[in-house]
Amino acid sequence: MGILDRAIRMVIDVVYPEVCLLCGRGFPAGTVRRGPVCAACSGGIHPLSGARCLDCGLPLISERERCVRCRGRSFAFDRHRALFAYAEEVRELVYYYKFRGRAGLAAFFAERLVKERLWEGEPRWVVPVPARGRRVRRLGFAPVKLLTARFSRLSGIPLLDCLTMRAGRSQKTLDIDERLSNLSGRISAKPRRAAALRKAHLLLVDDIFTTGATLHECARVLKLAGAAGVQALSVAQDL
Repeated sequence: MGILDRAIRMVIDVVYPEVCLLCGRGFPAGTVRRGPVCAACSGGIHPLSGARCLDCGLPLISERERCVRCRGRSFAFDRHRALFAYAEEVRELVYYYKFRGRAGLAAFFAERLVKERLWEGEPRWVVPVPARGRRVRRLGFAPVKLLTARFSRLSGIPLLDCLTMRAGRSQKTLDIDERLSNLSGRISAKPRRAAALRKAHLLLVDDIFTTGATLHECARVLKLAGAAGVQALSVAQDL
């Protein structure tokens, strides 16, 4: 989407909030809405499919079982699966959610995550990746925590908000090793939640999987606190 198109969509979002974020069309009267996305656009967004890396969940092309990146690296989480590729319409929706504060998209993403059921077994708790305070103050809510709360309600897996993150350097321009170093010591488990974590199997939720560094550090902290296993789940994966 070009700059002009994005600007037009932003104006529509403010002036005419009862329209689909993707196509700009209004919702017919009496429509049962699933967030600010119409049924036609929602139906055109397809989840990732096919063979996936056993560790990070990246779609495999010619590799078997594990992608090239994971063959030389070990993550603290036991497995990761993403719902969508981070591209096109999904990228637009994530932008609206994380940077424009369209909180209604939490329900949209949560419903699709529950429908696809990308996790294994019966996790004891679902845990959100902690938010940076600056983003929470700007938006008025923590995107991943709100998404996880909606997911918890729909899936029936109880929510455990047990991680915190100290402020630090942005991760955007860093590679995975730099990201891991940047996160070291910044994520911690809340002491009051320690008892709930012991021997528990957890489902850790984030919005975007880029290198896996944030999920790795969160899972490492959770296991040090006593968790027996940590699966990771994301809305989208940067391919």
